[in-house]
Amino acid sequence: MTHQLVNLSEAARLANVSRSTISRDKRSGKLSTINDIKGKPVVAISELVRLYGSVTQDDESQPRNDAHDTLQPQIDLLLQQVRQLESQLLAAQEREKGLMAMVQGAPKITSQKKRGVLGRVVRAALDIE
Repeated sequence: MTHQLVNLSEAARLANVSRSTISRDKRSGKLSTINDIKGKPVVAISELVRLYGSVTQDDESQPRNDAHDTLQPQIDLLLQQVRQLESQLLAAQEREKGLMAMVQGAPKITSQKKRGVLGRVVRAALDIE
């Protein structure tokens, strides 16, 4: 519990106070915070102990965060693949529309029967052209 840093929501959970209490104490200067590399405020657990007394730090929260950190790149990759597949599907649907328009606009092709000897005899007998 030396200089481990947590965000303000996690600080509220560890100190067993509301998020608004953490924010109010931060604004009033009672609680010292620093900004992380993303510019978000974080607080040292030792600062929480100083201001609120003991903090509850369960060991179950760490594996959950580790799992989230491990899975996030895979989640991001899957989301990227979904967006790519949606784009490909849209392109395929547009191609299908274009092809359907071409088919509908094309002249009808009638099938002509072969005019073999037997066909000519039958047509001549029936007087069909």
